[in-house]
Amino acid sequence: MIKIVTGQKNAGKTTYLKHKIKELEPCDGFLSMKAFDEDNFLGYELYHLGSGERQRFIVNDDNLCESSGDKRLGDFLFLGEGIAFGKTVLRRALKASVNVVIDEIAQMELMNDVFYEEVKVAIQLQQSSVVKDAKDDEAWDLYLVVRKALIGEVVEKFDIQAYQLIQIEGGEAINET
Repeated sequence: MIKIVTGQKNAGKTTYLKHKIKELEPCDGFLSMKAFDEDNFLGYELYHLGSGERQRFIVNDDNLCESSGDKRLGDFLFLGEGIAFGKTVLRRALKASVNVVIDEIAQMELMNDVFYEEVKVAIQLQQSSVVKDAKDDEAWDLYLVVRKALIGEVVEKFDIQAYQLIQIEGGEAINET
């Protein structure tokens, strides 16, 4: 089953999943965690659920020079090393037939960039496994974090046929449909 974890900006979508991870085991994938230096927001790190490894992913600095593989969207610079890390994590997770978490699908994926291909494959695998998995005990769920304003675009872009919506506020699920 595809489960879309959604809410407004800063609703606690990542916090919700961080607390739910134990219930999802076995699982793999990544969370996109905010990074701070004291009180200063620096950007985001990818946190690999399988190993606990962290990798810088997005920096909020329009003065940084881009390196090979980096991508810019407004003031945010998506680091090539973080993108490569996330792609590797997702490819391995999809081969393992465990619950997979992708935090988050946003503008870059809607523009066919960053994790677009991996998200597309994950959704296709999940949708094609629903019938097969209904007959055995190896069913796995795909958790996609999507900001509330982007749900319609994501569902259409990736042709998501069926999904459960988990609405988050204050880091808690307030509605599951």
